[in-house]
Amino acid sequence: MSSKASLRSAYAALCREYESIDLEAIGRFFQHTLQVGPATRYDIISELMWLRDAACTDLDRISGLYQYLQSHLAWNEEAVSELRLVPMLSQLLRFHSQESCRSLFDRIPAIFVTTATGHGWYSTPECLWSSATGIRGKVTLNDQYESLKKFFVDILGVNTLTAQMVCDELLKSDPNTNPGDVKAMIWSLNSLLQSHPDDIDPAPLLKARIFPTRHANDSVILSSAATDFAIGDREYLTTRFQPKARLLDYSLEEVHQLRPFFDWTHLGNRYLSAASKEITSVSEETECPIAMLDRDLKRKAYALLR
Repeated sequence: MSSKASLRSAYAALCREYESIDLEAIGRFFQHTLQVGPATRYDIISELMWLRDAACTDLDRISGLYQYLQSHLAWNEEAVSELRLVPMLSQLLRFHSQESCRSLFDRIPAIFVTTATGHGWYSTPECLWSSATGIRGKVTLNDQYESLKKFFVDILGVNTLTAQMVCDELLKSDPNTNPGDVKAMIWSLNSLLQSHPDDIDPAPLLKARIFPTRHANDSVILSSAATDFAIGDREYLTTRFQPKARLLDYSLEEVHQLRPFFDWTHLGNRYLSAASKEITSVSEETECPIAMLDRDLKRKAYALLR
């Protein structure tokens, strides 16, 4: 640690140099006689703040501090269990240990994250554990701290992505938003609707400009559900209507994969197969005699219709 001296590390180095020094005896002297205790969660957070102010970007060093906190809190839980206290008191001790740490990270930007735009320090409410799409004002942690999920999610309470979060982000879209970004959010929402269906009203999204619509001039514009667009769910129908109608900018395969989203938004009546009617007829203008006698239906009409 840089903010405080680590006596064990310093004397361990001396013990390696001078074999006559008893590290355990020195440890007992400092801990029991001088009452020097081990690093607490407050010491670790102070160290994180020192590293932040020093513009440290050493991920291994910072990650090691989170690992220490995780193991320290896990050790506290095991110690509480070994005391065999009454269940309620045991739960209160665990709750106090984790909640005090959680409240500190809620208030203090002590989580180091590397993003596409650089490095930064964030508090717990500014973080998500994972996200397949960008959520404004949030950074994700799983790529950097994959082995520390228990610490960030279970102990600190970092949220995982929810369908409601994606809906809220979609509602922030406007006509100038990149259609590619909106499509990425719709894919995330579609995935969440399959694995974690939430009781969310789709009505606000239907009024928002979140549907990438390809027009006859081949331009893609974000539209609301009030726009008269169709969904190409049949290849031959999409081919015929593409030059004439507004269709959502998704391939046939993508449309089938996005069925949970379309079902949730009640847009099934926009499928070309549902919105169009196929009629087979013969135009009188193209009438011509049948040259082959064995295919002359006039001679077989009586037998067919009697």
